[in-house]
Amino acid sequence: MLRDLREGGADLAVWLSATGPVQDARHYWSEPLVWMHSPATRINLAGPVALVSYGDECVCTRSAIVTLGDAGRDCEQTFVGSSLLGISAAVSAGFGVMVLPRSRANLPGLSIWEDAPLPELPEIFCGICVRAGTDSEEREEIADELTSSLHPQISPGQLGIQSQVVTTETAAE
Repeated sequence: MLRDLREGGADLAVWLSATGPVQDARHYWSEPLVWMHSPATRINLAGPVALVSYGDECVCTRSAIVTLGDAGRDCEQTFVGSSLLGISAAVSAGFGVMVLPRSRANLPGLSIWEDAPLPELPEIFCGICVRAGTDSEEREEIADELTSSLHPQISPGQLGIQSQVVTTETAAE
């Protein structure tokens, strides 16, 4: 996706990363990952953690697997889906837990598992890159609007998300 941006095949790229911001991001921020569960969720403390996910390519899934492994826990992907609706339904049905960024965790029938018998998850980085060149001002305005939607301004400490979105302009100061 970022290669398409550099080569002119895309105008904007929205990304998530476990390792940090992309060098040329117009906006980036970090936020914590959280365990999501439903009333039907049961965790076998002696066995593998049942994990519902988008699959191995998802940064949330990879973060969950690494975090569990670092804590000495195994996991089993009991449901892999391609939509938030699908994986939410699987968690609602008790297939397992899933991991989401805290800002995206407001889902009907599911809740953040604040006191989960699972290890604390790391933060991830989120951001938006814009293709440079002519008409970049329009693309930057679109990136600014997307940032407002994906990471609305919140009071410090609310949801546990950094309250300052960093732009390339503020990062250079």
